[in-house]
Amino acid sequence: MTCQYQMLKRILTFCKQYNADLNGAVVNGMIADACQEALDDMDYKQQMVIKAHKASLQKNIHNMGDKGALELLAAISFYVGGGR
Repeated sequence: MTCQYQMLKRILTFCKQYNADLNGAVVNGMIADACQEALDDMDYKQQMVIKAHKASLQKNIHNMGDKGALELLAAISFYVGGGR
């Protein structure tokens, strides 16, 4: 979920600049969907760890939604996980 997330975000952001059909909302929706699919593909124990961290973020950060918390975890996982 780590490197793939970063690559997806860079590619979609680049494509948005050159494709009139893509806007920020569409790109953000695609990224959120990809993060959710990555979570769904994890085994049960991994999902529970991610969901616990997501709930903690939502509790401690005002107006942090489900998609935002999951995307934030995907973004920082590369750095927290040692770049794997």
